[in-house]
Amino acid sequence: MSIWDRVPWRPDSRQVQGRKTEKAVLKARGAFPHPMSGAGNIKHDGHDDTALFEVKDAKKAFTIRLHDVSELWHRAVEQELEPVLLIEFEDYEMECHVRRRQTGVSVHR
Repeated sequence: MSIWDRVPWRPDSRQVQGRKTEKAVLKARGAFPHPMSGAGNIKHDGHDDTALFEVKDAKKAFTIRLHDVSELWHRAVEQELEPVLLIEFEDYEMECHVRRRQTGVSVHR
């Protein structure tokens, strides 16, 4: 980290803003943030006694990928927790509880 990364007048990058949002959202829920925002050995952004959380900070748009949802679901089930995706927009928040459909049941026609 250089001295320029610590100057008080330098605006936070989107990554830094996102990590601050993640910590604030998890703290408000009484959840524990994971080190390195889930980039280390402990995946996803945080957990509490009942849920595994993935927090996304979005300015205008956010794309949900099946791969990300599937990873969250699998890791939560392994830990016997409920998978929850939290998407934070400027004035709105979304809380998505991930459930896996039974095999053979499709909503597509």
